[in-house]
Amino acid sequence: GDGIERSVMVVNRMMPGPSIEVCEGDMIVADVHNHLLGDSTTIHWHGMHQRNYPYMDGVPHISQCPISPHSTFRYRFRADNAGTHFWHSHTGMQRGDGVFGALIVRRPRAMEAHAHLYDFDLSEHQMILQDWVHTPGVSIFASHHHSRGDNKPVNLLVNGRGRFYYAIWDQAKKEARSGASDKSVTPKPATTTTTTSTTTPNTKSKATTKTLINDVAT
Repeated sequence: GDGIERSVMVVNRMMPGPSIEVCEGDMIVADVHNHLLGDSTTIHWHGMHQRNYPYMDGVPHISQCPISPHSTFRYRFRADNAGTHFWHSHTGMQRGDGVFGALIVRRPRAMEAHAHLYDFDLSEHQMILQDWVHTPGVSIFASHHHSRGDNKPVNLLVNGRGRFYYAIWDQAKKEARSGASDKSVTPKPATTTTTTSTTTPNTKSKATTKTLINDVAT
């Protein structure tokens, strides 16, 4: 995430989800266990043509029935299209809430047209960009389509991490305003006149609370 607390949906407690890396022609077998409390799900394998495997495409109510809560579905298909792809939920707004990951299908270097452009093709070279908002996707959808809400993302994450600079700036401004406010309300020392002039200052203790905003990998 970007340091702003919100609920997410994740696969194997990771966002992005686990990367699937295979060779062209391999058979992919993925068991999807739905642990959502009250929502169904499906997984679409973006970039896979699914020839001979039409029921593995992951489109709910079209190519398969949704995976009900607390049930399991096994996807089994051949990786027939080499390249950099990704898998994601094809149900509701779950993809935007964190249900997605990389799908890499490699081919022999001798058959790779761009092999001369790089020396190594490693897992750590992956970079996944995603739009990010601070409320669940279903709330954004309802607000945009049924009211006057906006569906534009407020941030961008790289490999699931980012930083929301507006929040940092807002926090700094709040602390500055709080400090200025404390100074403006501090009472002036009171002077009491008797046979001798005595000055009695009122003391006021001030406590400053600082909030540390960290990068959070959800």
